[in-house]
Amino acid sequence: MNRLIKYFLIVTEIGGGFMGLVFLLNKNPMDEGVSLNLRIFSALFACLFVFGIAAGLALTEWPRRGMQMSLIYQILQIPIISSPIFTYVFFSGLRIFAGFKEGSGFVLYEFGTSVAVYVMQKDPWSISINLLALVLSAYLLVKLRPKKKAIPPEEDTMMNLIDKQPQKNEAQNSDGEK
Repeated sequence: MNRLIKYFLIVTEIGGGFMGLVFLLNKNPMDEGVSLNLRIFSALFACLFVFGIAAGLALTEWPRRGMQMSLIYQILQIPIISSPIFTYVFFSGLRIFAGFKEGSGFVLYEFGTSVAVYVMQKDPWSISINLLALVLSAYLLVKLRPKKKAIPPEEDTMMNLIDKQPQKNEAQNSDGEK
């Protein structure tokens, strides 16, 4: 794995995960008057942020396991969907995203953390893709792909060894005489 990408993932996953936890705890989902739905989503996203921190830490000690965890964490950050029916936003660290909102395209970046899941709200129609998470996911997929075993040189294959067995001359009879 490229050292720069590894360090970038470590910093954004640990830092972004920590920021996300602070963000969620700052809103204190245990206050009176907070709905059960908000408490459940806060707990879910807190778990995701802890998972992001664990993915970043795993990259330092167990690179392959860390890459697997980072892949999952990055994939969760790719889609950004907004509609009056359903809205989903999740990112931690940095996102560079492109999409369409109300008929026009955009490309933006943002540092920090953001979580949102809404059902049946009056959000505008918008669809975006976190390009950074998409590129990082593709990179991690390539790095996690199983390596193909080396194919032995052609002259060492079993079929070629069988083919190289001495052949009986047609002029020889079954007793080996000419």
